[in-house]
Amino acid sequence: MSHEICTPLNAIMGFSELIAGDDDSMSQDTRDDFGRIIKNNSDSLKILVADILDTAQLESGTYELRYRSSTVGDISS
Repeated sequence: MSHEICTPLNAIMGFSELIAGDDDSMSQDTRDDFGRIIKNNSDSLKILVADILDTAQLESGTYELRYRSSTVGDISS
């Protein structure tokens, strides 16, 4: 589990430090690429933390299921 958390966190920290410490020699395209990497890893980390919290609720018996009607087309898309 620690690897799955540390990998995106290391990318976020590393690329943030590169952008923050830049002496204006980095192109805007490179900054944009690093920003996308930070965003993607932030999204991955957010999903992972949400999954961990959901798992903890399931294990403790406090997870609340929400039932709703749906069609097979809704589920597969």
